[in-house]
Amino acid sequence: GLSNLLLGILFSVIPLAQIMPIVGRMFITRIGNVRSMVLFWSGRYIMAAPLLAVALLVSNGKHVAAVVVLFIGVLGFNLMRGIGMAGMQPLIGYVTTTEDRGHFMSRMQLIIHATIMTTGLLMSLVLNRESPLPVFTAILAVGLVAGVIGTFHLLRLPELPREKDTEPLLRSVGEALRAGTMRHLLKA
Repeated sequence: GLSNLLLGILFSVIPLAQIMPIVGRMFITRIGNVRSMVLFWSGRYIMAAPLLAVALLVSNGKHVAAVVVLFIGVLGFNLMRGIGMAGMQPLIGYVTTTEDRGHFMSRMQLIIHATIMTTGLLMSLVLNRESPLPVFTAILAVGLVAGVIGTFHLLRLPELPREKDTEPLLRSVGEALRAGTMRHLLKA
């Protein structure tokens, strides 16, 4: 198993996905929202695919190589995921009205979290403390296949009209902070 230090380092890369939409915004202006999401969400599964070899590396005694592959795979997966997320919010804004956006987003979050809880419960039924590494590898492979299939379903979404000129990030932040609803949200 991993030491607490390595486990902490591994989990510390996950929040990087939250700042990567700033990078993703550059790609959206060049290739569009949907294409950007498909490109980078495909990239996250490409980055995660080598994780399937971790069990093989461990079983052959190559623990350092396994940790390196694990770290690079998790880091790449989360960076690509974050860059791809940049296209999601504008797309939600495009396919919903102002009145139903909150309801839509609440329902979407409910579905996402119910799925996470259900898969976690199912995995706990399949796995135990002494589950062999091939079982973990099989679950990861199923997740990768499901993710790739889901990513290609994104191509069915409408591409948003391209913005002619986007405003700088700091100006957008300033306008959001000046808006009454944003101030109200921040005070809550």
